[in-house]
Amino acid sequence: MTKRFLCRCGAIVLASVLFFLSHPNPLFANGLGLLGFVALVPVFLLIPQVKLSRVWLYGLAYGIMSYALLCSWLFTFRWYTIYFACLAYGLLMALVFLLMKVLSVLRPSLQFLSMPLVWLCYEYVKTLGFAGLHYGILAYTQWRNSALRSLASVGGVWLVSAVVVAFSAALSAVLYKIKNEKLTRCNWFLKLSAPVSVLLACGLCHFWGMGLAAKYRMQDTHLSLQTVSAVAVQSNTDPWKMGVETYRRDLKNLMHLTEDALQKNPDAQIVVWPETAFVPPLVKNYTLKNDVERYNLVLELLSFIEQHDVCFVIGNQHSVDEGKPYYSDYNATLVFDRRCNQIIPPEPFIYKKQHLVPFTEWFPYGTLFPHVYNMLLEGDTHLWDQGTEPVVFTVRDVPFATPICFEDTFSDVCRSFVCNGARCFINVSNDAWSKSLACQMQHLSMAVFRSAENHVPSVRSTASGMTVHIDAAGSVVQCAVPFTASYIVFPLTVTESSSQTLYTKWGDWFAWTVIVLTLILAFSELAVFVHLKLKR
Repeated sequence: MTKRFLCRCGAIVLASVLFFLSHPNPLFANGLGLLGFVALVPVFLLIPQVKLSRVWLYGLAYGIMSYALLCSWLFTFRWYTIYFACLAYGLLMALVFLLMKVLSVLRPSLQFLSMPLVWLCYEYVKTLGFAGLHYGILAYTQWRNSALRSLASVGGVWLVSAVVVAFSAALSAVLYKIKNEKLTRCNWFLKLSAPVSVLLACGLCHFWGMGLAAKYRMQDTHLSLQTVSAVAVQSNTDPWKMGVETYRRDLKNLMHLTEDALQKNPDAQIVVWPETAFVPPLVKNYTLKNDVERYNLVLELLSFIEQHDVCFVIGNQHSVDEGKPYYSDYNATLVFDRRCNQIIPPEPFIYKKQHLVPFTEWFPYGTLFPHVYNMLLEGDTHLWDQGTEPVVFTVRDVPFATPICFEDTFSDVCRSFVCNGARCFINVSNDAWSKSLACQMQHLSMAVFRSAENHVPSVRSTASGMTVHIDAAGSVVQCAVPFTASYIVFPLTVTESSSQTLYTKWGDWFAWTVIVLTLILAFSELAVFVHLKLKR
């Protein structure tokens, strides 16, 4: 009994480590993507061996351990954040393990079909709602695999996850049958034909992705293209430091980097600064003029913008009087271009962040849970108001959207921009608070899929990393050195809107197909089980 228990605990530890190493992590910055294909093998082999009454305990342990390893950088934000996150995912994985076990009990012969289906449903459902999160989805282990990444243009990141999870399930089935079933020369082909066929199908999907990538490359050469030179600035600021002197120093740093980039690249037409690169609410401080130091900072920034014939995309806190007892605060991007709008007084184009980070930027349940709401406020959490429109700007003949930080991890958010006419993502981010390269690389591993899903290029301007240029296929073309004050300059090429992908047109159709298939399987097996019980 002790030996069996230790083996099962070892399987949970091994699965957690494989999950951790396959994603970008402190040991391997890019992650070991190949491990993603076997990350769930210990899980799929363990569940059939554990009793229904105990399987949830292994799920609880797996959820806590895997996310403690993957998201250890959360400790930097608030010491208690990592504990709450791990407990939440522990409870969620306890439920997932239980559901996988129930379906395995109902029809053991289909357990290596039902278990991966439940897992894929879990990956999609975990991204929905107020606390939705994309971190930890197995598809993101393949962020450098151009062939599989291309499949996202068909079924989103969910199709890529299906290939990765199916490989683990099929390999688990082969190992399970070799260990538990007597294989002879006569029956080995029959018993192993199904899982081996799935393994071959995963290989064919890889070739399918290679074909899609080649198709898009040929397609782009025949579509009319618009190319502009762009600058993405990385200021390398510390978001924990506040005050007018800090804001003044950061502004001078941003202006110095921008001036250097424009002098060396006079044909540049778009300049991007990171999320809340300029902290004081620009429009509010200029309008009210009740804080002289902040007003002077705003005036200095506007004068700098007015001197240059380029489009500036700037992250800023936008505070506006909307008739409430208090000013509404939005995490926003402001777009200035003296060819299109007035600089002094400021009349920028504005996008307000729609998908806010749960608990740290947004908590809509203050009336239901006042103690939690007050705890967040006392913990110096800045709760923002929520934007409602997927705004698309057309400046310098480039239709672009500006998803802010966390938003470029969500497929549906970025798809809504493209459906609204965007042909490029200009993302402004600030992960500097984490002081972790692993955190920044995990964010990047998700961001590349937004380009691949919609076949549009991306620009990311971040406070400390990863400031990158991503092409329409999701490949990182250029990258600034993380944790340095620097910038990158690159030709930004966009295509016509007629090249919309299947994912852009149909959205998360593949994820919903998986959910429907899982429900059909679950209800049919439950019906058979009940029928047999009644018959007895």
